[in-house]
Amino acid sequence: MRLADEAAEKARLEEEARLAEEARIAEEKRLADEADEKARLEEEARLAEEARIAEEKRLADEAAEKARLDEETRLAEEARIAEEKRLAEEARIAEEKRLAEEARIAELTRLVAELEELASSTACECVEPRVERDVSLEDLVKIDINNDNTILTTKHDGRYGTLEGVLTDDGDEFLWTDQGPDTWIIADFKGVEQTFVGIGIRSAPADAPEDPKTVVISVPKEEGSDEWVEIATVTPVFNGKRLHLVKFVIPETTTTKMKFDFWNPDKSYGNYSIQVG
Repeated sequence: MRLADEAAEKARLEEEARLAEEARIAEEKRLADEADEKARLEEEARLAEEARIAEEKRLADEAAEKARLDEETRLAEEARIAEEKRLAEEARIAEEKRLAEEARIAELTRLVAELEELASSTACECVEPRVERDVSLEDLVKIDINNDNTILTTKHDGRYGTLEGVLTDDGDEFLWTDQGPDTWIIADFKGVEQTFVGIGIRSAPADAPEDPKTVVISVPKEEGSDEWVEIATVTPVFNGKRLHLVKFVIPETTTTKMKFDFWNPDKSYGNYSIQVG
């Protein structure tokens, strides 16, 4: 009986140990499952947060890119409008200059035609202001105007030759420009008064179509003034002769400076060229 009781007790204890072990294993499994579930939920939460942050960043980047493109478009449009305005303004100014230049050339051409008509309609050898007259070299006494006592300046620098030969009666130096139809030369007598009753215009050594057709002679309105007053206009006729001197009588004038405006509307060579010898 005692042995049976011991066996039963042993069996009971073994059963209790088995049940306790199963309970322990079940608890460990439960705890492991809970840990796995917690980890899964945390991972899902982490991934969801990362996805949320990534989406927010994507939307922010898209908004920033849209704003950048909108700004670039705005700036490009402003630049386009500004460039159109600039080009339109340049075109307007260029057109105004062109029309003004055409009007100036037309007026000068009209004056040249009037002067040529006046010159051809009279055979009078008398001397009057603004009327040209060919005379012999003996009729006028040459004033000693030279490159030592006179400073010459010009509207256009000569592409060939220099101003040095303009004051001489010979030689082949001359002023040449293709920026016509007009140019000018100012003779400054270094503050010394000179008295003139005539002038001489010499044709240049090269081409007759480039000779000046009209010369307007002016002096300062008053001493030190930059405003010029016309005293005579002449229309030299060289008849194709090169380095040919044509003299003109002008109203008697005493001055320290004299300006010569040369005009040539001839475009035989495709541009307005002027030679002044």
